[in-house]
Amino acid sequence: MSRRVRTTVLLGAAVAALTLMAGGGSAVAAESSPGAVSTALAYLADHPGSAGVGSADVRELAVTSAYASRHTGLAHVNVNQRFEGLEVFGAHVTVNVASAGDVLFVGGRFVPGLSASSDDVSLDAVGAVAVHGYAGFLGVVAAGFVLWGYPASPDALLGHEQPWAVVTPWGQLIGAVIMFWVLGFIPGYVLASILKAFGLLRVPREVELAGLDYQSQASVLEEDREIIAVTVEAGRSPAPAE
Repeated sequence: MSRRVRTTVLLGAAVAALTLMAGGGSAVAAESSPGAVSTALAYLADHPGSAGVGSADVRELAVTSAYASRHTGLAHVNVNQRFEGLEVFGAHVTVNVASAGDVLFVGGRFVPGLSASSDDVSLDAVGAVAVHGYAGFLGVVAAGFVLWGYPASPDALLGHEQPWAVVTPWGQLIGAVIMFWVLGFIPGYVLASILKAFGLLRVPREVELAGLDYQSQASVLEEDREIIAVTVEAGRSPAPAE
């Protein structure tokens, strides 16, 4: 072996050894010190404000991962917020626990007010009133000022003599009230009340929380299982004699 090759091999071995000494085994699973996990959960229960929520929002928590540094002893416990058994999207915090058992700081935020929001039956899930109601109402009224004095009927285009009906703010306001209340809100409220009385207004709460796609795909998965079972059973059966 030449001197150059020998030197290269020795340098590579030295770099590998330094890497293992500096980084190898620098982190261990927090199961070796389970007190960090219990400390983190207890801290969030006692200090929910550190995660930006109230006490009602930390009733369901799940530890997604936890690890501790061999050198500093600092444990990092990653916790996810849950609501009625379901994971809350983006609601993650990391509780950093010192080797002595003290919580140094909490990083991240949970979602506040989940319990109150779920019980509020007045929530407009699709924003129908805000988008189509308020915006439509204001748009119709604003048109009365922008188009004030323009013909509001085809008489002008047909060459009929005046007087023509023209656009006015008060005319548009009356039309907006008729559109929003008489033709929109009142009949929609009556129809929704009838559907609610027959239990046809909303999907079951369990399905709503799990997701409509989950409910629809459940039947597909069940059919797949039946097909697989039949296929496996057919493969086990002896082939018919010719």
